[in-house]
Amino acid sequence: NTARKQTSGAKEQARTYPPFSASHPILSVEQSMPPSVSSRLFSALALSPLIVLTIILLIQTIFSLDARALWFSDEIRHADAFKNLLDGGKWLILEMNGAPYPDKPPLYFWFLRGLYELLGTTGPLLYFTAAAVSGLLFLWASVGLGRQVARVDGKTNLAAGIILLSTGYFMGLLHYARMDLLFSALIICSNIALYRAFVSPRHDYIGMIAAFVLAGFACLVKGPLAFAFPLSSIVLFALWRGTRDQVRGVIFSII
Repeated sequence: NTARKQTSGAKEQARTYPPFSASHPILSVEQSMPPSVSSRLFSALALSPLIVLTIILLIQTIFSLDARALWFSDEIRHADAFKNLLDGGKWLILEMNGAPYPDKPPLYFWFLRGLYELLGTTGPLLYFTAAAVSGLLFLWASVGLGRQVARVDGKTNLAAGIILLSTGYFMGLLHYARMDLLFSALIICSNIALYRAFVSPRHDYIGMIAAFVLAGFACLVKGPLAFAFPLSSIVLFALWRGTRDQVRGVIFSII
């Protein structure tokens, strides 16, 4: 009987004070231990995640802006289209090898024209600087998405940005002369504006107009999918979270 009581008491204590499988075990460890040097440093950096992430991206790109020649085929095609814009004045309908090049809208090449005024060169430095600046805009848009939509704190935003900057695909696009990152940055900003307009207690027509303007800019970068992505996401969000009146309002605004 004594052994049974002891065993029963041990089981009851295990249920009352569970070992490592307790809820929030990591939190309890953090509360019981003094912060380490690395955690204090990360907390300090998280006070300004946008500045820290910008510096990391700058370090990743600044030493390779003029490190190689353009590659076949996308980079060469875009360089030829930009040369025709610069020399032949083909601002609206791009040309490549003397023939119309309707595959891409012109806004990205206007973006290159603006950078050309700053850099004064049509060499690889121009196109890789454009890729780095596009990546920076995408990074800023991602931080804005975390703040405005997910409402995350600085630590979460900093950690998410570091993961993004260490992703092989994103790092590759930072060193490849294409318009994808600029296109994606504008779509993210359009999504943010649509979300803010949807959750606003009032009818935020300015936010809705800004969302469509940003989607229009993205459309001029790479095509009409720029409207499909933000509109489909906000409609699905309205169906998931909104009332019937809000869903009707979103659909009416889109129409």
